[in-house]
Amino acid sequence: LPSQKVILHYFPVMARGHSIRLMLHYAGVKFEDKMLVREDWLNDKWNYPFGKVPCLQIGEKIYGEQRSILRYLGRTFSLYPSENKEDCFEIDALMDSMEDYYGKSYDYAKKKLGYPNKSFISD
Repeated sequence: LPSQKVILHYFPVMARGHSIRLMLHYAGVKFEDKMLVREDWLNDKWNYPFGKVPCLQIGEKIYGEQRSILRYLGRTFSLYPSENKEDCFEIDALMDSMEDYYGKSYDYAKKKLGYPNKSFISD
């Protein structure tokens, strides 16, 4: 991983992609933080796995899905237990609980900012 160029593709917000940013910093990985703007996102979204971000690009390979990326990085940097299934469960449960938070905060932010019910990033 350290010999390849690493790029985090995400919006300039502290949401799903931020945990990946934090883990990369914690692991001491130098990476490009490619912050997407809405117009570029609408043009490029289908270049990303499942048409979603955050995505982590390592060399030419682009990985999708926040929690999968976190588990991958955790295993790569020995931050995710490989032998203790109980510890794995606790980490996974915490990550899954954050998904509930993100969903609710996203809905609240859309309403507060006056966005219509449809997604403002997936026109």
